[in-house]
Amino acid sequence: MLRRSKGGRVERVFLPTALQGHLRRYLAGRTTGVVFARRDGRPITARHAHRRLAYWLKRSGAGPVSPHGLRHAFALGLYRRTRDLLLVRRALGHRAISSTLRYARIQDDELRAVMHAGA
Repeated sequence: MLRRSKGGRVERVFLPTALQGHLRRYLAGRTTGVVFARRDGRPITARHAHRRLAYWLKRSGAGPVSPHGLRHAFALGLYRRTRDLLLVRRALGHRAISSTLRYARIQDDELRAVMHAGA
C-alpha cells in the first residue's frame, strides 16, 4: 500500500514477484516509515530519485531516460500485451480512462495485418 500518492490518495500497488523479494531484502523487516530514506531518515526527494536513476541507467548503458519515460514504456508494454485499457488505467493509478487513452495506439504493422486478413 502506498500511504501517500498523487492527490493524497492511498493506493494499492502490485509488484512483480521478483521485485517483491528485492524489496523485502532492502526493507529488512521494516513495516513502517518511508521506503527510500536519506541517511537522516527523511524521505528522498523526487530530484534525488531522478539523479540516482540517471546514474544507474548510465552505468547500465541503457541511455538517458526519465522516470516518466519509464512509466510510459511500462504502460505501452502492458497495453500491447493485454489490450486492456482498464487494466492499464488501474496499473497507472489513473482516475479517468481519458488519461489512459494515449497508450491505446495501433502500430502500422498491426493495422496492416488486420487489413490483409480481410477484416
